[in-house]
Amino acid sequence: MKARIESYIRAQQDPPLFPYTTFIHVGFYYQNFQTFFQPTTDFEFRVVLQPTARLPLYDVHDTGPIVVQCFEHPDRWGQGNIVPIVAERLTMNEICETIRRITGNQKIRYIP
Repeated sequence: MKARIESYIRAQQDPPLFPYTTFIHVGFYYQNFQTFFQPTTDFEFRVVLQPTARLPLYDVHDTGPIVVQCFEHPDRWGQGNIVPIVAERLTMNEICETIRRITGNQKIRYIP
């Protein structure tokens, strides 16, 4: 839906608010691992991703300050600019390794 909205806005002939328009493209929230992905009882993440695929990740709390900058400086960030918000790109195996290191739970693993 977001891509359709962006396409619609870009297709308009000189929309009056376009100078103030910024498209924010966000990665996958780190916080989703607490709610979106629920590991099985064996602590397995079953996700349909290629093992080498890198998931763009960031902290949801980083969104606000970036959006504020876009509102306060439309001369810099407007005109239909795309602002990606991504802190890092990790594979699911790298994500599981990070979760194991942080939680101490060595059973956590990724099953493609």
